[in-house]
Amino acid sequence: MIHRPIRSAAQRQILIWLRHGPSTVSEIAQQFSMRMPHASLACRQLREAGLITRDERGGLRNAPIYLSQPGHERLMEDAVGKMMQYSDVLHELQDNLVLHADDANVLLAYTQPPKSSFVFVEDAIETAGASSSGNRGGAWILAPTASVQWYNLDSGTPVEPPMARETSTLAAFESSQRRIGLVRGEVFEQRGSLALIEGQAFATSNQQGVAPPLRLQHGRYEVGSIDGAEFAYAPPRALRAHLQSPLNRSLLLNSMSIEALELSDRKGTKQRELPLSVLNHWLKIKHPRMGVERLDELFDGLVAGLLQSPQSPVSALEREVRMEFGETVWVQTPWSPGYVDIYGASQRAVVSILHHVMAESNTPFVVDWVFDGPEVEIQDRLLGHPLCRGLLSRRGAAPMFGQGAVLLTDAEEMGRVEVRLGRSTVFTVELFAPDIHQRPHRRPFTHVPANVKELLNHRRSQSDGFSAPSPSGEEGQRWQDALQLYPEGDEQQANAWEAIDPLAAWIASPESTRSSRWIRLQSRLPHGWIELLAVDHVPLNELPIAVLSADQEWQRAAIRRVQTIGVNNAGSVLHWRHQLQNEHPAKAAFATCLLCSLDSNNPEHQGTFQEATKVWFNQPMCEIEVLEAIFPLQKGPSHDGLLEEWKTQALLQPPGSLLHTWVTGLNIAQQREPWIPETQRNMMEHLPPSWWSVFSSSWLLNQLGSHTGRSWLAKFSCCWPAQVARTPGERSRYPGLFAKHQACALTSESLLAVRILNDGPGTSPLVALYEMIYALEQSLPVPILSVHPQAGWLVRPVEEWPRFGSEVLSVGDPAIGEVLFTRSFHVHLLDAIR
Repeated sequence: MIHRPIRSAAQRQILIWLRHGPSTVSEIAQQFSMRMPHASLACRQLREAGLITRDERGGLRNAPIYLSQPGHERLMEDAVGKMMQYSDVLHELQDNLVLHADDANVLLAYTQPPKSSFVFVEDAIETAGASSSGNRGGAWILAPTASVQWYNLDSGTPVEPPMARETSTLAAFESSQRRIGLVRGEVFEQRGSLALIEGQAFATSNQQGVAPPLRLQHGRYEVGSIDGAEFAYAPPRALRAHLQSPLNRSLLLNSMSIEALELSDRKGTKQRELPLSVLNHWLKIKHPRMGVERLDELFDGLVAGLLQSPQSPVSALEREVRMEFGETVWVQTPWSPGYVDIYGASQRAVVSILHHVMAESNTPFVVDWVFDGPEVEIQDRLLGHPLCRGLLSRRGAAPMFGQGAVLLTDAEEMGRVEVRLGRSTVFTVELFAPDIHQRPHRRPFTHVPANVKELLNHRRSQSDGFSAPSPSGEEGQRWQDALQLYPEGDEQQANAWEAIDPLAAWIASPESTRSSRWIRLQSRLPHGWIELLAVDHVPLNELPIAVLSADQEWQRAAIRRVQTIGVNNAGSVLHWRHQLQNEHPAKAAFATCLLCSLDSNNPEHQGTFQEATKVWFNQPMCEIEVLEAIFPLQKGPSHDGLLEEWKTQALLQPPGSLLHTWVTGLNIAQQREPWIPETQRNMMEHLPPSWWSVFSSSWLLNQLGSHTGRSWLAKFSCCWPAQVARTPGERSRYPGLFAKHQACALTSESLLAVRILNDGPGTSPLVALYEMIYALEQSLPVPILSVHPQAGWLVRPVEEWPRFGSEVLSVGDPAIGEVLFTRSFHVHLLDAIR
């Protein structure tokens, strides 16, 4: 195959220029200082040769011209042809070679793979005896290492690059296949007045002592290192970055925000301290046609309201401020360098902050724009401000910039960005990582568990896993010793403490003997401590007695055991019925276990089932577990008749009881009557969230719509994220009700009223729900929330979730962990089946 270099310098320049994207004839003429007729003629010749194409769909005038595939091949043929012209020189020399050079474009030949895209080529007259002063003449060339293509020097055919073990010695070069790497680059920065010369040799190993390119050192702060080079990149003022990677945004902001204001949401503190004068700009944006006097009047009233006592009445304008700015501390002091959190702030609020920064601050600033855009007017005003270090965006496509602009975009590898200097100049920067701080050492153990849950959830690595102060004296020492022995235990020590300190003996018991110790200590242990004994280790006959002294979680596990094996254990069922008929003091617990183990549709069970029902309605306990056991998701043949009987009995229970609330809500839902807000609140207060979660979205919006509802929500403790983000189509767990969950349709706008809730136990989960949905709408990373570290995934498509195992059940709110685990397990199970 004959490799022919391109004879026309103009045509070569045009083809190389079009490698970076389309261009018009007029742009080509301007770029290469050509007259329009000459540029048009060159383009026509290239088009006739099939090397370029013209898109004429918008007309001939200013039609964009593209480099065709044959054009790409012709450029490579030109490069190989140049290599063949210098084959004798390359055979004789071990150094790299400049095969072509003009005002801006360079073709390089490498004998070994280069480490960096930046290479310094010294002036030819200085190459032999250059000094190391750093002021050597020459040129910095930017030739992307990823674009190097390797060819056989003798045949011009493509080959694999040399292996790393191959050295640059003459013997190694001659004994190996003669491979040359070709890459086109550009003159990034010229040093001195001499131009590059074709056939000029250069070495990549002689870069030390050469000052870095000044174009890489325009700014006062460095953000990262150049790939393969020993110098860093310091971008110019008013840097524009479009980074969809949260990691890249965070790394870049770490470097750019030194001694500057950073307006961002990356830390997600949800709290901010703002000067009051920001509100002046906010009012002007909100009321663009309002007169100055009226604006001043509104501003004065707003400032007075915000500075008064929190217990004072809140005006409508103050409420709007809280909704748009979120949790904000308003101060009268000027800006100082630091982080300003804009997480959750409205776009108008953020623009108001920016107007204040540009008009009234003397501090450098960098902006992380969290919305679509930004609009050209805002962008131009920010980048034109003398104190603006940079503007980062994340949503949509990267902006188009002119020849002299600087734009950073995400590279393919994590922690790396591509720096685009105009149309054709692109290089990669590895962003600097922040300092890594060691965790503090664990503090001494000084507390004891306030309840059994703290003991069960305690991890020895935590310094404050317990909340109760340690008792003093001998009792305190027994506690410390018992906790040190848990969970392995010491039978001899537990026996010694059993008479004087039952709880210490119970904690120090080995697991193997805890069951027998419970038989002796059950009446002396504090309520709830039965949970140190696994449900499966309690003798089945005695399980109802243990249920009486356990909390709801342990009771639920006990009922599951009863449902699993109770009906198949005739001896235990007969024992429970005997205790029921003999009026055992724990007969309500025996009735509970019978109801959960018997089948109401089985004629053999119906007599005992009716007896247990009568006893149980006289002294209800474990109502949630019993109702869920009697009326499961799948209906039985006599379900409707039994349901009506239980509804009648439940209506006889005291108003406000769980049973009465259950039947009231069931009747409303079945008869499709409207829900009164007060009834909604009563249902949510008395029934398990899993029952009414099918109504949770509409009920939440209903309560947020009134002052009474908002006040109640702030006081009502509920894990709202787990209620509204159930699997679409999931059956309601409300006993006796057939209904299905819908997909979560809440928006951050519909939840804005969450921002004006008073502090209370119910506020934090609602704020977390707002943040989850806001982060999704703004294409932010999944937030780490206090209610559960992984809760933010709940509002996102389950196909995007990572695989969640049982570990999510042991952190954060257990309701969220349950939803995460079950939905993740379900979708991966379906994938495996498919």
